[in-house]
Amino acid sequence: MERYDLVVLLGSQIKMKSMPPEFTLAPHTELKARAAGIALQKRITNRFIVSGGYNFYLRYNETEIFKTPDFSFEAFTQ
Repeated sequence: MERYDLVVLLGSQIKMKSMPPEFTLAPHTELKARAAGIALQKRITNRFIVSGGYNFYLRYNETEIFKTPDFSFEAFTQ
């Protein structure tokens, strides 16, 4: 099996789990994190860069995923 010096794990969306707001990884985000864990267990790599952006109130909020992202300054400041 090939080995890699480094694996980059790109962050993604979270989702609201309950009220009051409690958040968890969205299914596709969780799958990526699990795949990274398997790569570590199988010794495919032993180094990761975990990267992600801040999309809260830009692409989604506590209750919904926006159909059109809001990249306004006001959304960013929230």
